[in-house]
Amino acid sequence: MDWLVQDIEENGPATTKEEADARPVPDFQGSASTLSDAQWSAREFLRALLAQPLPKELGQQ
Repeated sequence: MDWLVQDIEENGPATTKEEADARPVPDFQGSASTLSDAQWSAREFLRALLAQPLPKELGQQ
């Protein structure tokens, strides 16, 4: 999760499939269900989530 937060902070959110596909993803073994609480912290998740733009449908309300 740290790499995702760092990538968003450095490069901004990937807003298209092409941008997302161009971003490097580190090798990872395991799944979210096997991560410890320290690795899957609510703070990191919220930081990554809040960095994403609102969908146009929600932004126009």
